[in-house]
Amino acid sequence: MTRDDDTAPEATRVLIVEDDEDVADLLNSAFTAAGYLVTLVHDGADARRATSEQRFSLAIVDMLLRGEMGGPLAETFDAAGIPVLLMSGAPEQIDPATQHRFPILAKPFRLQDAVHSAAAAIARGASS
Repeated sequence: MTRDDDTAPEATRVLIVEDDEDVADLLNSAFTAAGYLVTLVHDGADARRATSEQRFSLAIVDMLLRGEMGGPLAETFDAAGIPVLLMSGAPEQIDPATQHRFPILAKPFRLQDAVHSAAAAIARGASS
């Protein structure tokens, strides 16, 4: 698990749950450069641990993690009041209920689009 300085403003904390280390590193770099405080994890267990230790403004979750589907993990975060942005290489295969509940970022995507989608999801979460 990678953590930034715990003194950073809570409003910019983003949890990224991505098991592909290359994609995770690119997302970490893009979100850090955009001014977000990033916690990067590669599986559901570390993601749950991270959310029990600190508050996040957004969780960005890959739909297909090793050993676990991202949908139930997203539901757990949503129930805890954490807005969720899902990522998927096959968004058409996501069940309709999940598609309507969470915004989905279709892979491949431009990093700038990921940052913009995250900002929109955070704004939606702040207004609900």
